Amino acid sequence: MTIKARGQRVWIVAALLIVSTVVSGCLPIWQGREMEEELAQLRTRQAELEAEATEREQTLAEMIAGARSDIEELEEVLVDAREILSRDSANLGADVQRNREEMGQVRGELEELAFRFRRFEEAFDYFREDVDIRFSEEWPTDPEELLELGQGFVEDEDFRQARRAFERFLSRHESHRLANVARLELAELFFAQREWHRAVVEFQQLLRGGSTDAQQSRAALRIGEAFMALGECEEASIFLETVVEDYPRSEDVAAARSRLADIQANRCP
Repeated sequence: MTIKARGQRVWIVAALLIVSTVVSGCLPIWQGREMEEELAQLRTRQAELEAEATEREQTLAEMIAGARSDIEELEEVLVDAREILSRDSANLGADVQRNREEMGQVRGELEELAFRFRRFEEAFDYFREDVDIRFSEEWPTDPEELLELGQGFVEDEDFRQARRAFERFLSRHESHRLANVARLELAELFFAQREWHRAVVEFQQLLRGGSTDAQQSRAALRIGEAFMALGECEEASIFLETVVEDYPRSEDVAAARSRLADIQANRCP
């Protein structure tokens, strides 16, 4: 019930009381005047309460109108903000995609340049060592003797001479039945000396056919390990999974599974 309604109710009750008293004849005149004065005071108070209630209602209405106006403005701001955000997000997505494409292109160009540089280094090393071989002491002409000489150098840990022996074998007896043995020996030397790219090149030759399953299994394992050392873990997984799936009886399977577990556990450089 509002203040105005309560005031009206009080005035009505008081008026009824006065009327009933006067009619009954039980009320003295002086008391009737006092009640009229009280009634006048009640009317004055009622008017004050009504004015106060009207003022409060007006203030509340103004506050509600102001809040509605603020809400409408806020909704308009939110609509504009959503449109700007949507537009900026689309532009940002396009910029990110474009930057990714550009970075991928630059990365590809850098990798190609790095590959060419490595091939140039390898070609220069081959040339230099071939010259060294030509002007060094006499080497055996028999391929089996040359292979045994290289293996002897490995046992003596004279890896430079061992590499020369195996490279000489492959340059002069590439079609020999022991050529893949010499290539595996040479690839293992590169791998042991952490020359990962040259090792991968030699091991890949063993995967192209003509080699035994044991040689191919070892080559796939070493290529996977070399790629891990280079931080190319996805490529490493491909060759390690090849060992497990294509050569399940190979002695290299345990090592391949161990390397795959390292990759899955994010222990790949």
